[in-house]
Amino acid sequence: MNMPHTRTSLLLLTLFIASLTGCTTARIGSYLSPSDLDYPVENASPTRIVTIHGMLSPSLDIKLTAHYSATKYEGCRYTPTFIAGAIEGATFPIGLGMPLKISREREKYSTVFMVDRFQRGRCEWIFTSVSAEVSKAGLASFANNIVLNIGNRQPYNQENWWGSNSMDTAVVWRCRFSQLANRPKEIAMFVCDEEARKHQDKNQHLLNSATKTIEANFIDLESQ
Repeated sequence: MNMPHTRTSLLLLTLFIASLTGCTTARIGSYLSPSDLDYPVENASPTRIVTIHGMLSPSLDIKLTAHYSATKYEGCRYTPTFIAGAIEGATFPIGLGMPLKISREREKYSTVFMVDRFQRGRCEWIFTSVSAEVSKAGLASFANNIVLNIGNRQPYNQENWWGSNSMDTAVVWRCRFSQLANRPKEIAMFVCDEEARKHQDKNQHLLNSATKTIEANFIDLESQ
């Protein structure tokens, strides 16, 4: 009856032996410690610096996080965990989320992120996205991406891609937090997309090699 515990113990033992023999086995859990040999090394002189700026309703707060991910398969992945132990077979790239420092003045805000913040290293680290989490009076919306890296691929500038493109137009999130007011705190939802289709708001910028500045506006519909 103790089979799940036994399977977890065997997997942990396998990973320990692999660490001694140099085998490239996936880590358990997504947390990457700074002491990990594959924790990325920061660039001394990054050259790809992108500014995010825009309007932020005084009643709202935002958290912006820049995400980086390993792209090399061998030895640079992890196995998710849950209460019963490791999920066998499923692996994902190791990654990091770096909170961005936001400067705010009245209804304006700004921040910067570095596309080449980290050296490529053995795991071939790249920038992947910037996520935003919007909150108001203790209520927080799900985080979602406002910037997504498409590398050197062809920019999506077509007008019919109004929701997600590389055009020099602003990202706009219109938020209505009354949706969360009567819900248990453990039940969250994304509250800034209710009127996106109605206004054909761009909700995500697709970053390419030409991007230097991104405007992203966060509007509290209930304060207007």
